[in-house]
This record gives sequence, structure tokens and C-alpha cells, in this order.
Amino acid sequence: MEKIERLEDVKRLLVDQEIMMIMKDGNPVFFVKRKDKILVKGPSSTYRITLEDLEDLFKDEVFYLYDDVQQETVNLEKDDEYYAWRHRHQ
Repeated sequence: MEKIERLEDVKRLLVDQEIMMIMKDGNPVFFVKRKDKILVKGPSSTYRITLEDLEDLFKDEVFYLYDDVQQETVNLEKDDEYYAWRHRHQ
């Protein structure tokens, strides 16, 4: 995985639909742009933030460009299906 030094590069890559990753407490946390938000998926939580929130919340983190070969870890179709189901049943 390629280390991305600058947060501006991280934001540009997210806009280009790349998957970014950080390590938090020994666990991977993934970032991917979905529609107008950034989907953040960790081992015990999933949430959506703006690009501005990304800068505020994760400016001190070390980001890596996630290798597409292992993309099975983040299944965006299942995430969308889950949020659609959850929205209908709230």
C-alpha cells in the first residue's frame, strides 16, 4: 500500500473514487466517497462525513491508498443495502 503524505492528496484521491485506509488501534479504518459524503468504515462502526469533517477529524493520521486486489473487505453494495433497509425500518 502506498503511503499518502498530504491530506490534500487524500481528499483528491477520495474524490477520484479511490479507497483510503488508516490504522487505528491496530485495526484498519477505510474511507471511500459515496455520493456527496465520505463513508468511514471501522471494525465496530460505520458513518458518513464531509470532506471538511475528514480534514478536522483525521488531519494527523497516516493514510494509505488501499490496494484494489483486497477490496472484498469493504463491500459498498452491502453497505448501501444495509442503509436502505435501516432507513425503511426506522
